[in-house]
Amino acid sequence: MPCFFDHLLAGALVLVVPLLAQLFWYPRLKRLLAANLPGARVAAYRDTIISQWLLVAAAVLLWVRAGRAFAPLGLEAPGGWRFGVGMAIVLAAAVFLRWQLRKVEQDPAARQQVRRQLQSLEPLLPHSRQELRNFLPLAVTAGFCEEVLYRGFLIWYLASFLGLWGGVVGSSVFFGLAHLYQGARSAPRAGALGLVFAGLYVFTGSLWVPMVLHAAIDINGGQVAFTALQTIDD
Repeated sequence: MPCFFDHLLAGALVLVVPLLAQLFWYPRLKRLLAANLPGARVAAYRDTIISQWLLVAAAVLLWVRAGRAFAPLGLEAPGGWRFGVGMAIVLAAAVFLRWQLRKVEQDPAARQQVRRQLQSLEPLLPHSRQELRNFLPLAVTAGFCEEVLYRGFLIWYLASFLGLWGGVVGSSVFFGLAHLYQGARSAPRAGALGLVFAGLYVFTGSLWVPMVLHAAIDINGGQVAFTALQTIDD
């Protein structure tokens, strides 16, 4: 059963992190960008990377101090036919993501459509090659850290009170709410993706498959956004 410090970490994930992003981090980033402060996005990426790894370090330290096995956290070594099926799904997704990027690179109409879709997220997205280089470690960090926190830890925590499927649904809802600062449309999309990641986790019994898929989606998203934002006069 969860202990006092588990409750604190869960509270940070479902309440503190979303509120800080909504009320402080994202408004501050937009103010810095409006003031044309050099390196504002890179600094925001760096701060997010540090904060996510600190939260994961806290979760792992808490786990070790409680003497728990790593399997319930989703960090056991992958294997078996379910893992193979999961990786086949990731490979198929990677092929689709590559096709999507190529389409945006080659089709001016596709770039214009992407720019319209990303309008509310534009402050977060890489506009220069330097920003893109710093966005890629952020995407890898999100793929690992958010899976450990929102799938590994939070599903375990919520399942202690709501059962496995309650934990799956609840963690996906809270994952969506953690992205509410990106706009009202982004939160349901993030929640739906969280449900996909959680389904892969439950199916394979390991976080490694959703980690790879999550990172691949975020990396591709940064590359697509960078490509679409480069030129307005296609």
